[in-house]
Amino acid sequence: MENLNSQNDALGSTIGHLAGRNRQVFDILSLFQSSQMVGLFGENGSGKTALIKRGLIPELEKGFLGIAGRKWKSVTIRPGITPLENLSAGIAQLGLNQGKQKLEDEVFLTESMRLSNEGLKNACLQKESQKSDFNALLVIDNFEDLFQFREVSQNTAEWDEIVKSFIQNITKCASYSSIPVYFLIVLRAEYMSRLFEYRHFYEIVSASQYNLPQFRKTEFTEVIKAILQPSKMAMHKDGVDYLYNELGKDLKNLTLLKYYLNEAVETTATNSKEEIGLEVLLQISSDSLYAKKNLNCFSPLAVRRSKD
Repeated sequence: MENLNSQNDALGSTIGHLAGRNRQVFDILSLFQSSQMVGLFGENGSGKTALIKRGLIPELEKGFLGIAGRKWKSVTIRPGITPLENLSAGIAQLGLNQGKQKLEDEVFLTESMRLSNEGLKNACLQKESQKSDFNALLVIDNFEDLFQFREVSQNTAEWDEIVKSFIQNITKCASYSSIPVYFLIVLRAEYMSRLFEYRHFYEIVSASQYNLPQFRKTEFTEVIKAILQPSKMAMHKDGVDYLYNELGKDLKNLTLLKYYLNEAVETTATNSKEEIGLEVLLQISSDSLYAKKNLNCFSPLAVRRSKD
């Protein structure tokens, strides 16, 4: 069964672009102008990954100016159960520590980071002696892995040291302005307090953090128009107001919005109309939509209607 996070990512690809998210993309880019490490925080299922894949990275590739010019390479990793090894693999994919023995380089970098909080910085400096002609963006998705997997670690003391090495190495590297490496830390909002344990890292990230905001009404309207575009239908203002009040305040409702609109299009087309009215939306049962699409969560509309 898909979770809401992957469904919201799928929604982004369905509409072909990230409708309603331009402001958020440019807000994040503005943070990269003053810091090589940015934190992107939001609730689970709020569309953080889709925002990066279909908004931020394409915008970088248009020629955003970085330390090494306007050319970019990007790689996404997640810490997982082997954080240092995965970090080394990501660096290798970016071509920042690449030699004839690529695997040996990864192993060497992993051990270097275990031994020193400057292991990553030193490896990138060695590569930088060849003068890189591109900026590197390392997206560290699911950063909460570093805290979640502690609970299942057989040796918590050893895990804590690994997490410490991971965080200190990326912090040192991001603090060295001559290295054209940028880090995007993607974290679920409920884990933000865990960053306090790593003071220097927290100071950098808190100065350049971006909390995924709610949609403005104009942005929510853009999303509706984008989803409806293939059907060539429009929605009456009353319908937009209704959906925004019911679903627009929580980004996790994007998936439900898509299914609502698809159902509304079918009903409106059956009645040979080209505009979706409020009366059509009020006839749609959110419970039936959740059952049809096998969504493993509660319907906010059903809950609200049951209270009325």
